Amino acid sequence: MQDKAGGIQAAGPTRQTMSGDAVKLPEKVLLYQKKDGEWMAACGRILCGPCNPCENNDKFLVYDATNGVEVEGKQALLQLDENSGCCTRAFCGGRRGFEMVATRDGQRKFALKRKHRLKNCAGVPSALVTLCTSPLTLCWFPEIIEVKGETDEEILGKVEQRYTDGCYNDGIKICNTAVVYEIKNANNEHISDVNVDFCKSKNCCSLKPVFDIVKPRSAYAEKDVPEKPEVRANVRNQFMGIAKECCTQIENFEIDMNPADGTGNPVPEDERALHLAATILLKYTHFDSNGDN
Repeated sequence: MQDKAGGIQAAGPTRQTMSGDAVKLPEKVLLYQKKDGEWMAACGRILCGPCNPCENNDKFLVYDATNGVEVEGKQALLQLDENSGCCTRAFCGGRRGFEMVATRDGQRKFALKRKHRLKNCAGVPSALVTLCTSPLTLCWFPEIIEVKGETDEEILGKVEQRYTDGCYNDGIKICNTAVVYEIKNANNEHISDVNVDFCKSKNCCSLKPVFDIVKPRSAYAEKDVPEKPEVRANVRNQFMGIAKECCTQIENFEIDMNPADGTGNPVPEDERALHLAATILLKYTHFDSNGDN
């Protein structure tokens, strides 16, 4: 490709919206974790602590959950396979970086790429020089997971943690306890927020905690911002039974992209893989050992 000066311009990654032909997900799906040697890994965590040599790469299957979360007799819509090093899994746990490729019938549909958060240094917004944020805090380390298409050159979007602290979350909020992950599309447009607040009963006081994915404030005109955000989707952690909950790191999630308490407009098909990626990030940051929270 030539630039205006007539020189050769290097080809860079392309940003594109995921087409419906690339991967079609129904409005309600089950993210089902399938891990080889899960009980051996559980024994390794008991005997070796966080430096566990028995951890295998994670694998997830995505099922249509329109008629319930039972998977027996169903064919998976997608399979996601983690690729990370043995030492990375053993020492970094839920904080680890990885690549995870989603395939159908052996064909790559999209891929998730996550770095360890220490590689994601980001500047703290200048507005955060408040009584509870030190002016010496020049950077912080957000969680970021990138979503790429059928090739690494196709950028479909990302999920990025928003800066928050004890009294700041998109504005001054005393005793803020929320963690927020922003979902952005291929054009870096902010389309959804995943709100995690363990001071809310439905986030913690349940065997099946529920996390809302809401329409962000930036999607409204300033005068039209509602007091309560509009719910676009929700993520429900499935109770796996006492043995698995206590001894393994297996987690299943039901993702409803047109919930009963939502806007009535389902999440568009080309955004559903991004919401799936946000759920996978949530699994590692909030439900894994050595996770961030």
